[in-house]
Amino acid sequence: MEFFDDFVSLENLLSDQRLHQALQETAQAACARLKMDASLIFLMDRMGNLSPVALCGCEPSTAFIPSKVNLSQAFKAEERTLLRINPDHPACREWIGFMDEMSLCDGYLLPLLLNGKIVGIWLVASRTLRTLEAQEELILLTLTENVGLLMQSLLLYAENQRYHREAKALYEISMEISQLLDLNRVLEVIVEKTCLLLNAEISYLALADEEEKIVQVCVTYGTRGDALRHLRHRYGEGVGGWVALNRTPLLIHNYFRDVRPQPPGIPEILASEGIISAICVPMCTRRGLVGVLYAASRQEAAFNRSQLELLQALGNQAAIAIENARLYDEQKALAEKLRNSILNHERLLSLVLGNQGLQAITDTLSELVRCPIIVEDSQFRLLARSCLGCEHLDWEQTGEIHLPSAYFCSDVEVSDFVKTLRGNHHSVRIQSKQGSRRYPSCIAAPIVGGKALLGYVFALEVGKPLNDQQRATVEEASIVFAIEFLKQEAVRTGLLHHIIAAQEEERKRIARELHDETSQALTALVLGLDTIGLDMETNPEEAARRLQVTKSIAEGMLENIHRLISDLRPSLLDDLGLVPAIAWYGEQRLKPLGINFSLESDGLVQRLPPAMEIALYRITQEALTNVIRHAQASNVVVRLLHQNNRLTLQVEDDGIGFEPQALQSAEVPEKSWGLWGMQERVSTLKGEFMVNSVPGRGTKIVVNVPLELVEK
Repeated sequence: MEFFDDFVSLENLLSDQRLHQALQETAQAACARLKMDASLIFLMDRMGNLSPVALCGCEPSTAFIPSKVNLSQAFKAEERTLLRINPDHPACREWIGFMDEMSLCDGYLLPLLLNGKIVGIWLVASRTLRTLEAQEELILLTLTENVGLLMQSLLLYAENQRYHREAKALYEISMEISQLLDLNRVLEVIVEKTCLLLNAEISYLALADEEEKIVQVCVTYGTRGDALRHLRHRYGEGVGGWVALNRTPLLIHNYFRDVRPQPPGIPEILASEGIISAICVPMCTRRGLVGVLYAASRQEAAFNRSQLELLQALGNQAAIAIENARLYDEQKALAEKLRNSILNHERLLSLVLGNQGLQAITDTLSELVRCPIIVEDSQFRLLARSCLGCEHLDWEQTGEIHLPSAYFCSDVEVSDFVKTLRGNHHSVRIQSKQGSRRYPSCIAAPIVGGKALLGYVFALEVGKPLNDQQRATVEEASIVFAIEFLKQEAVRTGLLHHIIAAQEEERKRIARELHDETSQALTALVLGLDTIGLDMETNPEEAARRLQVTKSIAEGMLENIHRLISDLRPSLLDDLGLVPAIAWYGEQRLKPLGINFSLESDGLVQRLPPAMEIALYRITQEALTNVIRHAQASNVVVRLLHQNNRLTLQVEDDGIGFEPQALQSAEVPEKSWGLWGMQERVSTLKGEFMVNSVPGRGTKIVVNVPLELVEK
């Protein structure tokens, strides 16, 4: 390598006019002082070929010598720096022909040395036999030494200038790439500047994958085709792989003389691109290998060690710039992830603050993570579910999954699952024990309030696993669910106090009615019977009249008692079932007030379980009571629909409507206690409760109850 370095540096000096002038003056001085007829100075190129650079006493057209002349061994063997041309000397034979062509008879050869290596030849010749005296040889050797010192001086100056230019170029490149934040643009600028800095024709940059132990070309410059752009090396294979494995720069003067084995396809790429020489360096930071930086030329020995060091310096700067760009991308992605997390959290939390309810939170979460969501309480009872975020998917298609805890875990695994979530407030992935292709796994996150485990949220993975952002959203949602659970628990506590107070009020009302009506009627009945007993003998006609009055009092009292009993529990519900009981209650309560009432029933043939019938009856009773108290409606329709093992109850009016958000408020207004009571009754049936209302457009209450769960 050092052989080429010196000659490449020397070739760079040939453009310096000071060197040409000094060599020409030296050649002329030798002819003048030594009375010689010709003085010719030749310098070698990197391939060892001699070219004339200074001529005296001959025409340039005649200054032609064989392509290669190797005098190094001759000078070393004789340990001389002055060699007289001798026809018997092997190293002089080619010069004999050259001198004959120029009509020269005798001459001397002197090596021009640079850093101890021969870089040129000085021929001093005469047309006659000419033997130099000792003093003349000394003059010639002194001039030769001065030429070497001059070249060394100019070379040092040129190297200093080169270092200055390269340092300036590196600084400018470093400043340019350090200000770029887009990774792709950073890579493009690096390969472009590599070619410009090294005067290379081709360059590429390959990024390293330390886990897979490969380097993958990411960007190229100056290529003729696409083959190099898709190059991929394992560590140790090819130039890039060798540099990546050894973390050592590599300089190749000629690919076809390189003994390292080449992976399949590389010879074809070299041939198509015309690459002969190359240079490659590792790009490293404290974090490890970033990649390799490669430059190539279509000429042999186009690079030297100085350029290798220059490329290494550029590679170090490039590694830092790439790491900075990567860190920027990571920080940007992290900031975007954090921003999305905050937005998602705020969106979910706004549903809690806006009193939208558990189902609204579940629907929104499904839209955010694009998968089905199921929420269960701590006893694995279904609370809410949604697949709004999944196109072309509804719960009819997810019938195989009703409770994720049972679908994904066996009885033994459930206990382990609970222990895992109790000790981990983040999410876990569990695989389906059913071997389902549609839902092979799900993400489960605990809903924790303080130290209590309140429930679970399950995100079913459809098609592909959830990414980190989606998983983080599920974990954020579990916190929001916990807030909603605690808020609803506070509401339930307030509702319980309200129910107890309502029960006490109802007892007072019944006691008051018994005292004010039934007790007075009984007193009147007793007095009437006493009066009748007195009049039976003295005034039979008056006794008969009083008997009729007393009978009316008894009938009224009986009717009042029946009404009180009906308010407590209608006998029609026990005797005939839910539909007749609702029909009777609607007629009794709404028709006298001038409100049109209709009942529609479809598919409900058999009697329902008693617990369901009384719950649905009380829900309907409360809904109709709210219509009477608040709705100002003219028409009310009650619908009972039985379909797909689900019972749907709808109570719809055309009244003034209201804002349904009040249903979920932690500070429930007095007039909303009835709605909360209905929701609590629905929750005992594992059903879904929805209120659709718009001010001025009426109200619709919808209750969906799974029949099979209630029957069990």
